[in-house]
Amino acid sequence: VDIVLLIEEMIEMVEPLIYEKNLEFTKTLPSNPIFIETDINHFKQVVINLLSNAIKYTNNGNITVTLKKEANNYLLSIKDTGIGIEVEKQEALFSEFYQAHTENSSIKHSTGLGLALSQKVAQLIHGHISLNSEGLGQGCEAQFRFASL
Repeated sequence: VDIVLLIEEMIEMVEPLIYEKNLEFTKTLPSNPIFIETDINHFKQVVINLLSNAIKYTNNGNITVTLKKEANNYLLSIKDTGIGIEVEKQEALFSEFYQAHTENSSIKHSTGLGLALSQKVAQLIHGHISLNSEGLGQGCEAQFRFASL
């Protein structure tokens, strides 16, 4: 399956939400197709959740999506200028029902399952999700690494 095309399709699905919030959006994707063996539905589920989180937790600013080749895998980076995550809470976000932004948060529509389920789905297709944020108010980068088979 061509993952560049799949990522483009996922971006098109969420573009109305990006424009509704008046966010800037940048994507850096290879111009040539990249074919890998993967479960299309699982791959889409992970990408759409990461994109949706970036949009949900960014009230102004921008979102940047980048796909690049690493040594033995690909890295899909989704970086935002949103509310960020306290460093000590980043790993806990992969636990079921955990929400980092419960108090003082305008985000009330979260079950705390999204990243936990996305991580499990990513692992089913031999991938891994990680988060990087310098802290509250500093934005966040979600990284999805997956095999380049």
